[in-house]
Amino acid sequence: MVLALPLIAVLATGCLNNKLENRAADPAYFDFATSKIHTLQVSYNLGPDGDLHFEVYNLDPEVNPDVRPIFAANTIGGTFEGDAKIPSYTQKLYFTTDAEGVQSRFVVDYNPNVQTIVANISPSVVKAAITRSMRAPGPYSIGYSGLVAFEDNWPSKGDYDMNDVVIRYNCTVFHTSDNMVDSMIHEFTPIRKGAALRNGFGYEILGQGLTKASAYEYFYKSVKVEVLDMNGNPVAQAPANRYPKTAKGFEDGQTTPVIMLFEDVNDNVVGGPWAEYADGEQFPILTYRVTLVMKEPHETKLFGFPPYNPFIVVAAPGVYTDGGPRGREVHLPNHRPTTKAYYQGGTLFGTKEDKSDPERNLWYVSDQKFPFAIDIPNVNLKMPFEDQRIDARYPEFAVWAESEGALQPYWYWTY
Repeated sequence: MVLALPLIAVLATGCLNNKLENRAADPAYFDFATSKIHTLQVSYNLGPDGDLHFEVYNLDPEVNPDVRPIFAANTIGGTFEGDAKIPSYTQKLYFTTDAEGVQSRFVVDYNPNVQTIVANISPSVVKAAITRSMRAPGPYSIGYSGLVAFEDNWPSKGDYDMNDVVIRYNCTVFHTSDNMVDSMIHEFTPIRKGAALRNGFGYEILGQGLTKASAYEYFYKSVKVEVLDMNGNPVAQAPANRYPKTAKGFEDGQTTPVIMLFEDVNDNVVGGPWAEYADGEQFPILTYRVTLVMKEPHETKLFGFPPYNPFIVVAAPGVYTDGGPRGREVHLPNHRPTTKAYYQGGTLFGTKEDKSDPERNLWYVSDQKFPFAIDIPNVNLKMPFEDQRIDARYPEFAVWAESEGALQPYWYWTY
C-alpha cells in the first residue's frame, strides 16, 4: 500500500521519551559528517495501547533494496517524538510503517531548514490496524494447565521443600483451521510462598529459532499484561515490577522474548508467617493474564508449549535496585537460563549440589538427578510443609527423579 501525506509542517510539542534507535551508517549511502539533528514527530491515533514500528530511509528502499534505514523506532501510545540525525544532502525521507500488523509506506520532502519534521499515519491505515487488532481469535483452542514449583536455594538443595514459589498456570492457545497458532492467553496465579527471599517470576517463550528480534515481527501487538483479583477484576495498583521493558513489553536486554510478571511473590500471596504455615493457610490474591496476538498465524514449533520456560529470580530482601543485578535464576531441569541470568559475579553451575554441565546442555539438576523446579498437571497438589522435603512427603518422588521420569510417573496423584 502506497500512501501520500501532506507536506511536512512545523509543530512544537513536549518531548515523549520513546526510544529512538539511530542505525549505524553504511558509507555507500550516508555521510554523517555533514548532517543535521532534527526533531521527528510521528502521530498515529491507535489509542493508548496502539503499537507502531517505523523505519526511515533517505533513499527509496524499493529502488535500492540494500539501503539501510537511517533510524527506526518501536513506540506505543499514539505519538512519537525524538531527535534524528539526517544527512544534509537528503532530498526525501521514505517511511515504512507497521501499525498493528498493517504495513504502509509514504514519502516526506526533506527541508534542512525546518527543524521539526512531522508525519501523520494515514487514517485509512489506522482504521485497518484497529480492525486487525480487534479480530476474533482462531476458531480452535487448546488448553494447558498445571503447577510449577521452585526451590530457591539453588545451587544448594536447602530444605528441598519445593514450596518457595508455587504457581498455577492456565494457558489457552488459539489455532486457525489449518492448525496454525493465531493468539495466546496465558494466566499465572501464585498460590504459595515459602521463603524469606524476594523471588520474582517470569517466563521465556522459546520455540525453534525464536529471538526477541523475530518476536517483534511475529507479535504485531505489544504484550498485554493484566493483573486481576480472584474475581477477575483489574486491581487498582499492581505489585512492583521494575524489570526494564522494551516497547513491546518484553524484558529489555534479552536475546529472546522474556516476560517478567512480578518481582516479589510475597506481594501475591497472603497468609503465613512464611516459616510456620501448613496446608490451606495461604491464599492467592492475584492472577496475571498475558495476551499475545500474532501478525500472521505460525506453526506451534515456533513458540513451543506452555508453560514454556518459566523461572524465578532470587534476590535477598531489599537488594534490588533499578538497573542493578536482578538475581540468580532457577529453571525447570534442562531449561536454559536467559541472557540476563546473574550468578553473583560468576557461574554457579556445578557448585554445591548442582550438577549442571552447560557443555552437555545439562541444566538445573542436582545429585540423584533431583530437579530444582517441577512442572506437574495436578493443580491441587498439596505442597510440603515448610522444611519438609518433597521426597519425604511424596516418597515416590525420589524414584521418579532418579529414573528420569521412567518410574512412578504419576507420583503427584498418589496423595
